[in-house]
Amino acid sequence: MGTTLHAPHPWPHITATLRGPGPHRVAIAYLDHTAPDLLPLRAGDQLIVNAARPAVRAHATSPTALAHFLNAGVRVLSTPNLHTGLILTGETVIVGPASASISSTVADETALITDDPDAIAAAHAFLDDLEDTVVVDDVFLDSATAIWQIGRVVPLTSIFRADHVPA
Repeated sequence: MGTTLHAPHPWPHITATLRGPGPHRVAIAYLDHTAPDLLPLRAGDQLIVNAARPAVRAHATSPTALAHFLNAGVRVLSTPNLHTGLILTGETVIVGPASASISSTVADETALITDDPDAIAAAHAFLDDLEDTVVVDDVFLDSATAIWQIGRVVPLTSIFRADHVPA
């Protein structure tokens, strides 16, 4: 296969790729209610998102989408510093949109897809090394739902690691 750039609307290709054999490891920072259609994940797959309080309060990450994935048997994790789109299948890595949302399907987006073994290994290492990752379970989901229901705060504050805060 090699390396291919899909643009300006990569979601049909990403979704089709995820319908193939798994397991899949997906890191997509933000999810809206359409994410389950864009990311057809199944039991045995892993999803890493930014479901930290600011992301949920800004309605950037939907508890409804999180619940869908949990109910499907997907292992869902959250980390507050995530701001990327990275999808691993057994044979490829996709670097693409940082949100699985209706807006990302109409915006001009790109996805770089490669079967390069070094890129696949580096992507696995990146996901393995994410810090501050917590398991999204029913208790987490209840809290996220309560935060969501408070109402939307705009805009989503910037994401900075504590050791990389601008002066």
